[in-house]
Amino acid sequence: MMRVLAILAALSAAAVSACCSGTRPAESVPTNHAPPPPYASLASRYNERCARLEKLKAPVTLVIDAPDDKGGRRKDQVEAYLQFVAPSKVSLRVDKVGQTLAVLGSDDTRFWWIDLSEKPVAYVGTHARATPQAAAEFGIPIHPLDLADVLAISPLPMEDRKVGRMADGTLMIEMASRAPGWGPRRVYIDEPTALPAKVEVRDAGGGLALRAVLSRFVQVEVEDDHFAPARCASRVEIFLVREDTRITLSVASPENPSAMKPKPFDFEALVGAYGVDRTVDLDREETR
Repeated sequence: MMRVLAILAALSAAAVSACCSGTRPAESVPTNHAPPPPYASLASRYNERCARLEKLKAPVTLVIDAPDDKGGRRKDQVEAYLQFVAPSKVSLRVDKVGQTLAVLGSDDTRFWWIDLSEKPVAYVGTHARATPQAAAEFGIPIHPLDLADVLAISPLPMEDRKVGRMADGTLMIEMASRAPGWGPRRVYIDEPTALPAKVEVRDAGGGLALRAVLSRFVQVEVEDDHFAPARCASRVEIFLVREDTRITLSVASPENPSAMKPKPFDFEALVGAYGVDRTVDLDREETR
């Protein structure tokens, strides 16, 4: 299992019995042959929701459904706190009874995972040199900069893109890979609401690496603009294909404050505050 998932499972307060869901019967889907709208108008509608998501913080719950080491499955639940500052600052702090046990984060140039479950250790790499091999060592199957895209809190680029329409009427936009060795990202959008329904990240060979299904969109409280149309998904189901793992992320009371403290996005400050005395540099060739 990936490093991040393994650590999250280890941090869980308790494991519960796995819930095995049966296969759903196939349902007929109406076919929609209407031409898709122009990209510019779709992106404008989509980005209106994202305009005031340049800062975001919220408590979250993670439920991890993954294979265990006995050939079965297990579910684990952890509590966390999410913070985001566009375009690339991310902090996901995992706590238990007031104690910080792990921190996933990034700034404008680096990404990191700080494991405090036993002897503190930090894994850190740069966005510019991130490769699928380094990300796998870090514990994620996608480029670190794709994390905000998976949560659909980043605006669509304004450069023209081709808009496709799926059989069920959902619109699809594909964005090129971030760098050589990585695959493209696809965003599926509900046309009437311009809300993202699903995000997929592919590998360099075109295979599906991650799928995120977004639902239950809620208003984000914007401190300096109570009428802002900012909304985010309060439920994100993330499917990691190769790992046969599902992570259900539930967001509570999301808000955009007038200011964010810089420390959660400061790697050196975090390492000092948590007493980390061992750092693994993921950019070094020998760690790949």
